[in-house]
Amino acid sequence: MNLFTSENLSGKEFYEESLEEAGDYVGEWDEGLRDGVGRNVWPNGDIYEGQWSQDMQNGWGQNIWSDGSKYIGYYLNNLKSGVGEYHWEDGSKFTGE
Repeated sequence: MNLFTSENLSGKEFYEESLEEAGDYVGEWDEGLRDGVGRNVWPNGDIYEGQWSQDMQNGWGQNIWSDGSKYIGYYLNNLKSGVGEYHWEDGSKFTGE
């Protein structure tokens, strides 16, 4: 899933920043907060790419954890919400709520 396409960007300021505790972020900002489409890589190697609102994961996105597992689906206030698909590192997966 490539969220960095012109169709997905909302026209907000696009920014790249290294945030000491939150890792490296590339994406849209609004008034100093992650807001819009962006990608965050935490110091432990975990990745989130998707929609942000008010500095929280909100909307469609995916988490890829350093152990190789991943979740693709919806988020609300940094929490998985609604329909999504979880993939474990062994290749098994679950789709649902």
